[in-house]
Amino acid sequence: MDDRYELVDRNIPWLGNIPRHWLTSRIKYLHRQTGDSFIDGDWIESPQIVDDGIRYITTGNVGEGRFKFQGSGHITDTTFRELNCTEVFPGDLLISRLSPPVGRSCIVPDLGKRIVTSVDNVIIRLKDNLDKHFYNYLFNSKNSYENTSTLSRGTTLTRISRSMLGDIETIIPPLDEQRLISRYLDKKTQQIDTLIEKIEKKIELLKEQRTSRINHYVTKGLDPNVEMKDSGVEWIGKIPKHWEVTKLKYLVSYNDSVLTEDTNPNYQFHYIEISDVDYIDGIKLTDKTIFSESPSRARRIVQPNDVIISTVRTYLRAIGVVPNKSDIICSTGFCVLRDNSGKLDQQFLSYIVKANWFISRVISESFGVSYPAINASALVELEVLLPPLDEQREICSFIQSRLKVSEAQIAHEKRRVSLVSEYRQSLISSVVTGKVRVTEDMV
Repeated sequence: MDDRYELVDRNIPWLGNIPRHWLTSRIKYLHRQTGDSFIDGDWIESPQIVDDGIRYITTGNVGEGRFKFQGSGHITDTTFRELNCTEVFPGDLLISRLSPPVGRSCIVPDLGKRIVTSVDNVIIRLKDNLDKHFYNYLFNSKNSYENTSTLSRGTTLTRISRSMLGDIETIIPPLDEQRLISRYLDKKTQQIDTLIEKIEKKIELLKEQRTSRINHYVTKGLDPNVEMKDSGVEWIGKIPKHWEVTKLKYLVSYNDSVLTEDTNPNYQFHYIEISDVDYIDGIKLTDKTIFSESPSRARRIVQPNDVIISTVRTYLRAIGVVPNKSDIICSTGFCVLRDNSGKLDQQFLSYIVKANWFISRVISESFGVSYPAINASALVELEVLLPPLDEQREICSFIQSRLKVSEAQIAHEKRRVSLVSEYRQSLISSVVTGKVRVTEDMV
């Protein structure tokens, strides 16, 4: 047995014991430029760059081991100087100091343009005896995240200081071992990621099947032998003969009440924003806020079982039923629907406005490109289907029983994703810290 691989304690808690022959170093000394340590936009003097083709990348582009392409945009010279940006190059290693998981890293890709980043991304240009792929795995390991988390400060925005990040003790295995570990993890993580992708596709398929069933039952009913008729509305098609088609405004009231500006500034409430509402999973209530600290759009008063439907960015399908709790306020970006006819079950209403044909009509009636929106007054002009009330309740009961089955299936697949993801992290952590030795025959 090669005694070089005996694990020894180097007094670096986040790494644990490491192979005897591995060296250690502070992160800032991994950088290849003599005297520069590592680079950060708040202390290096930014050159004057005037180029409309420059790409600006933020902490949001730094994924957990991968560069995330959303959010990188063009930047002007004025903005460049205001943000105190630093130019980066393909192959540079970026470490994000901001937002969890703090300390995550990615390798800068070739975007075909000059690239700049700002203060909250630390740039490391590794020395020749260091492999960027190995360190990308190391900085995105569970051990590293836990360590940088304990060193971070802040509540709303969690951040680690550049100096504290640079002073973290890390490891330097021999270069051939770094590359061997990188190749092994490339192989294994690709296999794991492929499995996760397959499971996630299955989850999406299960969600689509669930949506398809709801669409069918709220449009055609439960009896496959019922006599059908033409609804008279092209985008609805045929419906059971005894069902009615009517405009939403004849069944519901909408946006009945709002908080006024003289509301007690200390009034506490759960606030529902568009991002808190999912077409499939419903409404997620966050912790209470107080009126004086709430957004100006936090004004729409809702009651339990109200149906809320987003009137902005309608393509997001933010529709849900308000849970049975008091003191809930939603954004003015929602239209709040409440039965005032006695002919409508609120749960059935929620299924109707989630139907593909209804959402398609909402989207087609929306205006705007980046933020398509529909006026609440136009929304309630749309037609809906109206079965007898007892049949509505029967349909809802049937759908809910079917949903329990599909939700259990989806929850099972989500647990699989979670377990496989945990295994992925565990594998990376054990390999990059030398707990598991990688040999050529494993690659």
